[in-house]
Amino acid sequence: MNKTEFRKLCVKSITENIDESEKQLLDKLLAQSEKNKIEFEKIKSVWERTAISENLELPDIDFEWESLNEKIRKVDEEKEYEKEKESIFNKILVFTKSLFTPIWKPALGGLFIAVISVTILLLSNKEEIVQLRTISTLNNDKQTVQLPDGSTVKLNSGSAIEFPDKFIGENREVKLEGEAFFSVTKNGKPFIITAENATITVLGTEFNVWTRDEKTKVIVKEGRVNVEQIKEKNENVILSKDQKSVITKNSKPSPPENVNADYLLGWLNNKLVFNRTSLKEIAGELERFYDVKIVLDDKKLNDLSLTGSFDNQKVDSVLSMICLALNLEFTKTKESINPEKESYLIR
Repeated sequence: MNKTEFRKLCVKSITENIDESEKQLLDKLLAQSEKNKIEFEKIKSVWERTAISENLELPDIDFEWESLNEKIRKVDEEKEYEKEKESIFNKILVFTKSLFTPIWKPALGGLFIAVISVTILLLSNKEEIVQLRTISTLNNDKQTVQLPDGSTVKLNSGSAIEFPDKFIGENREVKLEGEAFFSVTKNGKPFIITAENATITVLGTEFNVWTRDEKTKVIVKEGRVNVEQIKEKNENVILSKDQKSVITKNSKPSPPENVNADYLLGWLNNKLVFNRTSLKEIAGELERFYDVKIVLDDKKLNDLSLTGSFDNQKVDSVLSMICLALNLEFTKTKESINPEKESYLIR
């Protein structure tokens, strides 16, 4: 016997609308399973808590159904839904119990069973509640995260990822702030990453997502990736192995650019790699990589760009080479908020 049929028997018993053969079957089911006993007591408890006067008039059925449907449509978050579910269930029981006043009971017993059964089916669709987890990294820190589907995510410094403790439904969805390298397992369900201004969709592949300051960069190492602007779903590009696309603010994704993914993803091997990267972006990467403070003395410096890579070098050495290449200077200063953190001024 399935859950819906069992609940029908429970409802019939609670409302004294059960015949002898059904009663014997219900007694047998309750004796067989502790889970069935708990379910029966739950329905009975709700019924008793919603006891009403037998003089209550029959409510408007269409209104009650419209109210129920509106409540279900407005439930956006799983935790809120669980609370709402019991409220809806209580209301339907109040409504249906009113049908069992002496005058209505003979005619409307079947309607009660139908209403409560449909209600149970509607509420059962979202019985499974998921918990969201957020894992983040500090500056000068990296972390590898395993997702519930077996996919792995390597978080770069100063980044965070939010994901459910279990993927349910038609998609696997996560949110990313910062930078991460994804190795996504194939299981037939799309894997969707929501970044600051972009949505990245895959089935199973390896790729990197960098998203900061209203800018998102996607580099594919293996497989194929769909990249689209988060507000304009029809603005998208398909990236294959060793291709890159960038979305800046609300612009559409840039056309696929052929790149050397292994080289550009040097951070996976603790390297700093810049490819026509603005000095403003470089300063942010240095801050997260070395856990220091970098200040540009003039806004005009923001858009200067540099190409190069740095492997296992101290921050002073990296700054020396950057400033030499761009004809700039730097000095070590005191960080006002956190004096223990090294701070550098580039001018």
